[in-house]
Amino acid sequence: MTRAQRECASRPLELLSRTTGIVTAAINFASMAAILLTLDVPLLAAMVVICLPMLVVQMIYGAKTYTLEYGRTDTRRMIEILGGMQIDRKILPQIISFGLSDYLFGRWLGSAESFVQQDVRLHRNRTAAETLSSVLVTISTVGVTAYVVYLNFSRGLALTVGGVMMYVTAFGGGLGAWQGAMRSVTGIYEGSLFLLDLVAFHKLRPVQTLHRGGRSTPEAIHEIRFENVGFRYPNSAAWALRGVDLTFRHGQSTLLVGPNGAGKTTLTKLLIRLYDPTEGRILLDGVDLREFDLTSLRRRIGVVFQDFLCLPFTAQENIGCGDVRNMQDQARVREAARRAGAQEMIERLPAGFDTVLNRMFKDGQELSYGQWQRVCIARSFMKQAPVCVLDEPTASLDVEAEAALLREINRMSLASMCILISHRALRPGIADRIVVMSQGRIVESGDYTGLIARGGEFARLARLYQSAEAIQPESGFVESQATAIMSDDEAVGTRVGAAP
Repeated sequence: MTRAQRECASRPLELLSRTTGIVTAAINFASMAAILLTLDVPLLAAMVVICLPMLVVQMIYGAKTYTLEYGRTDTRRMIEILGGMQIDRKILPQIISFGLSDYLFGRWLGSAESFVQQDVRLHRNRTAAETLSSVLVTISTVGVTAYVVYLNFSRGLALTVGGVMMYVTAFGGGLGAWQGAMRSVTGIYEGSLFLLDLVAFHKLRPVQTLHRGGRSTPEAIHEIRFENVGFRYPNSAAWALRGVDLTFRHGQSTLLVGPNGAGKTTLTKLLIRLYDPTEGRILLDGVDLREFDLTSLRRRIGVVFQDFLCLPFTAQENIGCGDVRNMQDQARVREAARRAGAQEMIERLPAGFDTVLNRMFKDGQELSYGQWQRVCIARSFMKQAPVCVLDEPTASLDVEAEAALLREINRMSLASMCILISHRALRPGIADRIVVMSQGRIVESGDYTGLIARGGEFARLARLYQSAEAIQPESGFVESQATAIMSDDEAVGTRVGAAP
């Protein structure tokens, strides 16, 4: 995809220009050939043959250029990533604090030098080969001059000096036109090689059936049921989910918990059909999810992922993107911001909701990670979808903002289907039902009181969350498990001991 994107901007126009060049060269060649035919046919044949070495050289090196570019895709990607990291102000503090500036610059410079050296070698060899073929053309021109003079005397043509020069000039002009045509042909060949990536990209087919124009997703969703769902990511032999049987209902909130890699986020990706199950099926009010129109399905499900989308737009637009059709509805945008705890913060910005949330623009402002998280949660609330999925919605919030948001989620779940994914919100009343996942499977399910009384995996996780001893290095097992279920700030104890 990257190669196709890089080449599709210039190559088609280049092919058009090359095609036009062939037509122009053909007209010039034909006019010069007509003059030469009045003198001698072998001159015309010589003009064609002399250019063949240049044609061969250009086609060979056109293929070598493509092969080189194809083979160093990873090198180019590394150069772009390392170069971008060193000017990204969000990453720079970490680079400086770890003393990585010289190391990263060295890695970038090494990759860049290797890249340039490969180009130099290729162009040096190509130039040498093309120079040799050009020397052949020059020698041939001298030879043709001698041949025309020979014909003049051998056939008694009585050509003047001007006549001899006319035929020599015609030969040179035809040769130049033929060379131009050969360059255009080889340019088309080389350009076509690069466009193979674009052709291959267009031949790719989605692994899922999109069913655009399928049945419309109902505005009110009563039940979503996973039936023996299993899923493996493309090109992976490991199961991200296996044997999942789970039902979500309207008016019910569900908390998914478990260590990193348990399959919680994967489950939400299946829900909005970023992927389809490898086995089993997902039913929405008894109908397979794949039967619904994809656009209407995603309009009914609001999702906030851990890696939320930060757009270089105004605060109004960032929140309004949750429902583009009502983006200019200021009352609705402000209500969504209020529910997410973002309204007061946005109103303190220089231009309030009209402030651009990116410092790269004039009068733009940058938000902290926690502030961005509130804006993105507000975007989800703006959607007013009957199904709301929040993946680690409180990971970057302070204690007060976290409590306010959890109260709002509880209120929202009374009128919708709410799915909450969290490592740390292990407290009574957080959700109507708690589902514990591990290694892609459901290991426990129930309410908070019942799971604590059972003394199983959830009870163990809850104890780790609530106990300050979870960060003490007295038990390697406890320490590793605590680190697995807590976010980075919790792992250093900033939020351990919060009231359940």
